[in-house]
Amino acid sequence: NESSESTDTSTSTLRVGLIDFQWSGFGLAATDIAHFITSAVHADMLIDDGERILLDYYYKHLQTYLVEYGTCRTPEEAARLYSHDTYLEQYDTAVLDLCRLVIAYTWSRFTEPVEKG
Repeated sequence: NESSESTDTSTSTLRVGLIDFQWSGFGLAATDIAHFITSAVHADMLIDDGERILLDYYYKHLQTYLVEYGTCRTPEEAARLYSHDTYLEQYDTAVLDLCRLVIAYTWSRFTEPVEKG
């Protein structure tokens, strides 16, 4: 779950927003890791190739379990079924989709006019 909070200064009321990303259904395989990295990993862990290290670790274990649990017969078959390039592409898409969701959820809270020009 992702949450944010702010205080409404006119009423001194604490306002809390919560996005629940735990669900079951069809979607991109990299969505779980995108949610994890964007909501549960400190930014310091993502510098100096930290994000790539986490992504590679997750992918390596996903490939292992595709074979261990019988989705694929061999590691090579698992790599053909779900390539590293596809995984990274889906991760980028999932992060952008999460950003879209969070921005749309909070859009009504923006009060400053947008200047055109």
